[in-house]
Amino acid sequence: MVREDSNSHGGKRSGAGRASKWGEGVKTQIYRLPPSLGDNVEEMARELESLRHVLDNWQLKVDESKGKSATGQPGERYKYVAQLVSELKQAMEVMGSVVN
Repeated sequence: MVREDSNSHGGKRSGAGRASKWGEGVKTQIYRLPPSLGDNVEEMARELESLRHVLDNWQLKVDESKGKSATGQPGERYKYVAQLVSELKQAMEVMGSVVN
């Protein structure tokens, strides 16, 4: 009796497993957190992603305003929005470097 090996069950296979909800290229890391933070980490991550999305949308509006301007500066309406978006993005980068 000849036995054929088939790799259809068990072990590591390319393409096996579910897709990550955070996308490609995400590195898994383990942190020790107080229970009060640990229970809310996923919610905080979702909120940060949502904030990034909002900031990107406002940045697009500022860039559009710059494109319509003869001076290349955002319109009066978007002048302070541009500053706020820039400062919030910088703060998020600092937070990211502290966490990483």
